[in-house]
Amino acid sequence: MADNVLMALHLSANKKHHNELHLNTNRFYKWRIDKDTKGTPKPGNLAKVETEYGIQHVVIWGTKEVAQDISDLKRVIKFDDHGIGPKHDYINDEFKKFNES
Repeated sequence: MADNVLMALHLSANKKHHNELHLNTNRFYKWRIDKDTKGTPKPGNLAKVETEYGIQHVVIWGTKEVAQDISDLKRVIKFDDHGIGPKHDYINDEFKKFNES
């Protein structure tokens, strides 16, 4: 069985700093990887996922295989083959610091 759960971090806007994006590192969020998910996951890259607020991008932390029923998880639509663009390099730095802690 292949990995079937994505663990990722949401991007959130900091309203005190002109809605500048930052990683929400409070906890990992999980989504279901299914046969319709396109692309290959790579830590630090973006994934397009379904959320209760619509479709959003999240930063991939990793994947894992679970045996229990995951049908209640929202699904991963696609794994992008890129991370955050150069305009938001500070998010890549936040991701590296988060992984080191």
